[in-house]
Amino acid sequence: MQKGRQQKEGAMQSIPLNALATPKGHRYLCDICGGISTVMCPLCRSSYCCQEHYELDVLAVHPSICDTLAELRKISASPPHSEKDRETQDAYRRNLRESIMTVAERAALEHLDGGKERASTAMVAALRCLRFAAVSFPDEPLASVRPLFLLSEAALQANDFTSVHKYVLSARRLLQVERERVGDFLVGIVHDIPRTRDLAELWADLHLLLGRAAHVQGKASLDSINKDFSLAAYYSSLSQGVESLQYGHCLYWTGMLYADMGDTETARRYFGQVVSVWAKNCWFLIDNPSMQSDPLLYHDNVVPTLVQWYGEHLPSHMDHQRIRFVSSCVFAILGRFDEAIQVIGQVGVALADREAALQAAGPGSAMSDTDPEELRVLTARMDMLREMINNAN
Repeated sequence: MQKGRQQKEGAMQSIPLNALATPKGHRYLCDICGGISTVMCPLCRSSYCCQEHYELDVLAVHPSICDTLAELRKISASPPHSEKDRETQDAYRRNLRESIMTVAERAALEHLDGGKERASTAMVAALRCLRFAAVSFPDEPLASVRPLFLLSEAALQANDFTSVHKYVLSARRLLQVERERVGDFLVGIVHDIPRTRDLAELWADLHLLLGRAAHVQGKASLDSINKDFSLAAYYSSLSQGVESLQYGHCLYWTGMLYADMGDTETARRYFGQVVSVWAKNCWFLIDNPSMQSDPLLYHDNVVPTLVQWYGEHLPSHMDHQRIRFVSSCVFAILGRFDEAIQVIGQVGVALADREAALQAAGPGSAMSDTDPEELRVLTARMDMLREMINNAN
């Protein structure tokens, strides 16, 4: 605990490397860029080419893993006295490495949530994750795929498209090797062959990254981008089904493609499917707290973006009220109860107005985008959500 406090208090301080104390023939390389190191952390002995890279690592993840890195270095410097000691040390060393990998991955995701301003710190944390994934699982190449995707996400936020494609292609090579080993996806899904669904999910993420990068860069053709999004949706349907958030995420980016082109009608068709997927999942997430860590709740601002899009283009459409209901559920999951209650009130008024319009129109003349039964169910769920929030407070 004391060491952790020292790391936080002196986080922006490093010590110079003593070239005379460096073993002959050995070079310390920067943990960030691989250049020749000139400074190091006084606690865990991680080395850097300059103070700026040390400070960047501190902002990214270093304070959270410094103690573990120091312990790992200590274990590696202690020779085992027996075969049993060796096995114990190997297991302990593996646990430490996996812990560093997990913390670095979590840090990278948090930095990615911060947008373009934190892309560089996200990349540093992702690099740590990648490095320890490769060391912790030398016989499991797929363990490096997620960190490569994190690096791709960080590069995409920084508009560094060269790095995006470099990391994605590295991930693709690893996935291709595993795909050849697994064989036909459909056969694997039908017969529930281990790892097939996980592999299909990774392929979905890969094509989604490629499509998003091409969309943001603006150089690829519509057909080429659509192909990547379609493949992402296909693999997602194999891995998690057509009612999963990941599948809805693929449809969302396809809709964004058409929305940016000004094709409101095609965008609406895709967004309508996304709204349906989220409406089905958000209530399940509320009832199952263990599932509330789904990263799709937090990334890419899907729900706020859809709320804004419907508010600007189709404010009176029933899907606008559906996605606002979803946003109130997300606020509740995140513990932002005041915002959830505010949205519930707004949607409640809109649903009451719509129900009054249906009654005024008379039987058999329901509005095309409104199912009277769904209207009643949605109103009831809004009341239940309000009651749950009041009880939580």
